[in-house]
Amino acid sequence: MFPHAQPKTVLRLDASAAFAFPARGPLVNVAEPCRRKLWDFSTSLHCSIVGTCLTLPALRKVVGKSIGPAAIANQSDHEIHKEGVRLASTAGGAGKLLQKALETEHAAAIRRFESAATPADILTLWRESRAMGDVAGGYWAALTHPATDTTLLKQIFGEIHMLSHLVGAANRADIRRLADLEQENVRLSEKVERQESRLRSMVTERDARIARLQAMLAETTSAAPAPTDHDGEMEELRALVASLSSKLDRESARRAKLEAQQANLREETQTARDERDTAINAKDRLAEELVALEDYMQADTTAPAAQPALSGQTFLYVGGRARTLAAIKEAVSATGALFLHHDGGLDEATSLLPSLIGRADVVAFPVDCISHNAMFTVKRLCKQAQKPFVPLPSSGLAGVLRLLKAWPAMRPNTVAIDA
Repeated sequence: MFPHAQPKTVLRLDASAAFAFPARGPLVNVAEPCRRKLWDFSTSLHCSIVGTCLTLPALRKVVGKSIGPAAIANQSDHEIHKEGVRLASTAGGAGKLLQKALETEHAAAIRRFESAATPADILTLWRESRAMGDVAGGYWAALTHPATDTTLLKQIFGEIHMLSHLVGAANRADIRRLADLEQENVRLSEKVERQESRLRSMVTERDARIARLQAMLAETTSAAPAPTDHDGEMEELRALVASLSSKLDRESARRAKLEAQQANLREETQTARDERDTAINAKDRLAEELVALEDYMQADTTAPAAQPALSGQTFLYVGGRARTLAAIKEAVSATGALFLHHDGGLDEATSLLPSLIGRADVVAFPVDCISHNAMFTVKRLCKQAQKPFVPLPSSGLAGVLRLLKAWPAMRPNTVAIDA
């Protein structure tokens, strides 16, 4: 399985290495070419392995088997994580349960890394796993591979460490920005309301003064010529009216400016809410894809029978990447459905699409790996033939597995399905 086997050596970390590991003991303590076990690693690595490579439900299940379901009933996720890290250093019992859970959950990634013979090969496969979104599987497969040396192990651990910072910082920044915008919106709304109340009072007062002044002017005009003192009083009144009108104009302009700022904040707040909703939807979709991947990997290990609900159905996949087609075909065939493929216009003519779509019961295509012409042709032909078509977010296996789970519940007349 591993053609690169070398004479037995022990992989150790130099005590002077400037990295995040402590200076005590070896990093791993197992001879090559065997794949490493969880307890072979230094305890300084157990936190990142347990936190990255196991989902919380899977970790709770293992910890519950080890210390009893009643003992973990009221424990927080952090407490469960600490208990899992503690159990990871044991070579038997709970340690074996954790090892088995990791091997089962990441069986596909382990098989993918079997072709690697050198640290450079492993690094390439690790980068591909990151790009595909399979960080957990790639991390476990790379760490446990016999050809992984100390330099590569430190490099991959460093990337995992920085990735956790980037994800946490991005989430915190989005949440903080939305909260700041909402607080600013509330503050400006209250300020505008106070200004409107003040303006209403000033307008009421101005109208009352104008009415009084107009009455005085009318009375003065109809009366006999007044002494010179009355002329001075009228000038003063006219100046007061002009001052009040000018002040009202300034307050009106200020109010218009505040209303424009409030409108901009409302728009920014709505944009932030939309971005948050999009992120939540993406998180939910990724969670569903993760469940579909876990179910598929579990089904692969237990070799269940094909699902009768998809027997006799035909699945057409247009576009995609050559390296994932074999896995997608295997997953579709495992459900009992017939798999058809068109490369999306690379080498095969789009004139073949009408015949293929006519045979298909559902059509799927990854939006990140298909020509625009092929995508528009698929949508047009599917709408004409009343065939359901599914735009997948990416060309990976997870989106197809999620679609296969939802396929039996699709309405026959569905034209487009949100994936």
